[in-house]
Amino acid sequence: MSKIVITIIVMAVIVLFMVAQSVLSKFESWAWGLIIPIIIILFAVFIFSFAGLNFGFRNFLGFAIPFGWSLEEWNKGRKKLKEQKEREIEIMKAKDLE
Repeated sequence: MSKIVITIIVMAVIVLFMVAQSVLSKFESWAWGLIIPIIIILFAVFIFSFAGLNFGFRNFLGFAIPFGWSLEEWNKGRKKLKEQKEREIEIMKAKDLE
């Protein structure tokens, strides 16, 4: 395969992970949002341990940045879910007062 095809495939996988993380982080159970960070950690362990990639700062950043982003996206999704629940409770209380 050419480098262009590999780059396109990698970019497509990254976009799919980003979309999946955004959706999973908004589910009721908090554990769903941790699937993508765990996949990133397992992939990093595999690459550094079994595939023979050198553990340098540059290679570390290649895994640390997506991991940090996925945790941040998980945190945002949890906050949005909490805000949504609070709004629903306020609406229910307002209807009860009427």
